[in-house]
Amino acid sequence: MLYEGSFLGVSCHLGSAVMSRGVIFIVWGNVADHALARSINSLKKVHSEIPYEVFRLPDNPEKYKGLLEKSRMMSLTPFDETLYLDADTIILGRLDFG
Repeated sequence: MLYEGSFLGVSCHLGSAVMSRGVIFIVWGNVADHALARSINSLKKVHSEIPYEVFRLPDNPEKYKGLLEKSRMMSLTPFDETLYLDADTIILGRLDFG
């Protein structure tokens, strides 16, 4: 597993507990690089305070194998609270209720 785009976690204090919140993207190969860059830029524009992780998985010729990998996203995330976004998502406004 390869990943990129790591930032220091942003923590919010809830009583005595500290929870990190962040966004993850999962991409296969380099096909979505342009869309991913656009999505990350839109995230930074609206939520510069939210860290993100990009997980690059190898292309898999088996059609549904990638979907199985995607179902493991919660085991990949380094955050306590995670918002998954597709690589082609463009964020137009606040994600406070995301």
